[in-house]
Amino acid sequence: MTATQPTPPIVHLDSPAGGLIIAPAAQIQGWIAVDSQGGFDALSLVGAEGRVIPLAPITRPDVQAVFPGRATIGFSGCIGSGAAAELPWRIRFELDGTPFDLEMPLAADNGSIEAFASIKARKLERIRPLLRCPICGATVDAELRCASDHAFRQTEQNFDFLDDETRRRVGAVPTSNVSAHGYDPTLVDLISQCDGPIADIGAGLRPEYREDVINVEIVPYATTDVVAASEYLPFADDTFDLVISVAVLEHVRDPFAAAREIERILRPGGRVFAAVPFLQPYHAYPDHYYNMTAAGLRNLFLGCDVERLDVPDSGHPAFVLSWILRAWRDALPAGTASSFEQMHVSDLIADPVALMSQPFASELPYSAREQLAAINLLIGRKR
Repeated sequence: MTATQPTPPIVHLDSPAGGLIIAPAAQIQGWIAVDSQGGFDALSLVGAEGRVIPLAPITRPDVQAVFPGRATIGFSGCIGSGAAAELPWRIRFELDGTPFDLEMPLAADNGSIEAFASIKARKLERIRPLLRCPICGATVDAELRCASDHAFRQTEQNFDFLDDETRRRVGAVPTSNVSAHGYDPTLVDLISQCDGPIADIGAGLRPEYREDVINVEIVPYATTDVVAASEYLPFADDTFDLVISVAVLEHVRDPFAAAREIERILRPGGRVFAAVPFLQPYHAYPDHYYNMTAAGLRNLFLGCDVERLDVPDSGHPAFVLSWILRAWRDALPAGTASSFEQMHVSDLIADPVALMSQPFASELPYSAREQLAAINLLIGRKR
């Protein structure tokens, strides 16, 4: 009898489309199916020149349903345009200790990469006169050093003001999580009304790299222009016509300090555009500290007159409902997840105490309880 030959591993890219990396950066998303069983570990992209880009593992019930007898995993990460040309790229991972090294069908759009590099260089030159020491507020010289001898650095991609001491203060740690979002239509309109500088604090990885917006981040994405903490912004007082903060303040240890910095760098009459979640589940970029009511968000910016305070379409409760139900389902064992999907709204709005004994609640792993918790509890003892 001839032994059955194992099916070769499958690597599928959902994005970027066609595997083409277009500047400034691309989100890498896809999945792997291996003719084996076990747990995945150490997912990463590895370039021809040895560059390693960590990939975050993602549970993919849709892929598991198609390959029920195989080990499957989704992955997500980002690759900047500077790295994109280091072809060929491969994906590496371990499955229960067995290493795998597979080809990734990625290609670089060299024309867009060259254009991005040119825009980035011009933009950094325009940013330099706006910079100040984030520690003492003094002017910095061409070497990014102030009169008090606080020293920072510049690369081809950004100005880096996140020194070790500031990292410790704000809790900035390396992360493979990628925060990426586009511009809200209201925000695009506000940007178009500005004549002066614009700062996007906690910009994340911006799919659209605008020459008129300075991107500030603790993560040096390809689109990051200034690496800095929200609580210690390296800009002079009264500098910006508009300061943007979208889905950032919940990830900051001290949102009051961050809000004070935003107000400090705004010109008199300048505007702030701030969006913060209220009922979103836990999500770490790299950590998640505070959600806010509308009143809580207003309380951060008492130095500003409110022009608008409401719920945008992107914050509709439908997004919360879908997020919670999807995360709950994805955390359950396959059989229980299937039963959970068949439940009706009337089943789910029953007395929570009665629901606790049902499999969809009792089999929910602790990691999902943390993500979706109704409350968190702390018991502490003073030192």
